[in-house]
Amino acid sequence: GQRWLFANSFILSLMFNAAVILYMYVAVAAFHDSVSVRGILFVVPITMVVGMAPFAFNGVGLQEWACVLLFPRIGVPASVALSAMLLIRAITLFTSLIGGVLYLHLKSRGPREGVVGVEPSSVRPG
Repeated sequence: GQRWLFANSFILSLMFNAAVILYMYVAVAAFHDSVSVRGILFVVPITMVVGMAPFAFNGVGLQEWACVLLFPRIGVPASVALSAMLLIRAITLFTSLIGGVLYLHLKSRGPREGVVGVEPSSVRPG
């Protein structure tokens, strides 16, 4: 009786994958003039699956290897593919660092009155 849950998950998955494809397209277009959207549609899902392999932390190295291997097949030089993946890794690292610093800053301020905590340590039993 939870078909809406499946439908919502499917729609969110499509939106996420579309965003990743757009993200990769913009990153590659930053280094290369002619980029095929159809080519990106072919390469990105494969690199995402390769990145899920448990051989490397967060797919680091594996996704770059997959991009360097696959992008020349769609007319994008391997150097551009590696540059785009490194740009994406740098953006991810930068935004994660901002989030981590913001989290530490907010946590150091201590709890405020009337605000419900979202961490398990702030929930009191009973």
